[in-house]
Amino acid sequence: MATFSGVWLPIITPFIDGEIDYAGYEKLIDHYLRAGVAGIIPLGTTGESPTIDEVEAETLVERTVAAVAGRVPVLVGVGANDTRKVVKAASPSAPTTTGRARTGCGSTSRASPRRPTGRS
Repeated sequence: MATFSGVWLPIITPFIDGEIDYAGYEKLIDHYLRAGVAGIIPLGTTGESPTIDEVEAETLVERTVAAVAGRVPVLVGVGANDTRKVVKAASPSAPTTTGRARTGCGSTSRASPRRPTGRS
């Protein structure tokens, strides 16, 4: 069982003109790693996950793993207002890179739907 300690950062996803600012995002990762965070959590509750599409999410996770370069663990946030999407995305065999098996990420952080959606 993994032990978590220190500060784990649920990092924001910055935007410029409605598009993800990947260069700015990678600068934020570097800044916080230099500040001593113990782990990075892309697509957490502060990461705009409900507002980005699957391709953007895949790209964000890939770029996070590349920018972190093994210096700290990466724990991918998986949350949605649809329980089925959360279960699918959290699966290690998910067809996108948010599936842990394809990212080099050891775990996911799962958030249940924020409000009833008529499905459970």
